[in-house]
Amino acid sequence: AVKATVKKSEAIVGTVQQAGLSLLQEKKFVLIVIDEAGLVDETMAIAAVALGPTQMVLVGDEAQMKVRQSSSEGLRLKVESIFHRAVRTLGEQAVTLTEHWRMCEACVAPVNKTFYKGQLTVQQEVNQKRRAVIEGWQIFEDSEKPLTWVDVNGTEEKQEGMGRSTLNKCEA
Repeated sequence: AVKATVKKSEAIVGTVQQAGLSLLQEKKFVLIVIDEAGLVDETMAIAAVALGPTQMVLVGDEAQMKVRQSSSEGLRLKVESIFHRAVRTLGEQAVTLTEHWRMCEACVAPVNKTFYKGQLTVQQEVNQKRRAVIEGWQIFEDSEKPLTWVDVNGTEEKQEGMGRSTLNKCEA
């Protein structure tokens, strides 16, 4: 039943790792989209690439966190995210979106200046809606400045039984 469903499906949503499932190997893919591709290293992306799509779209943000490489072999081979390698390789051919649709302009401004060289724009409709929400919260003295930086003094500590994870109790 699952094979028949996959065979007749026009769209399949899954993780990069699921692209390696044997039941997907026989299907012809026209388009594969990898979201948050900055967190997908090249070795993880191989399964999706091996499906042989006609087109592949990598969605990511060059200024956001890069993939963490923890294996010594990955570090030795300089494995990086498929997204960052594509941006570096394609150069000017890579398409950069500059419209921001999530936060009001006042919240975006510091990030825009620091990481995006002022290239992000916020649509006025989005800006007005987000500002109305912020004003409704009534927690900021000045709704024109709805962003507050909090300096926390603390250090990351390894937690017993948590593998490689760390915790900064002051941040939490």
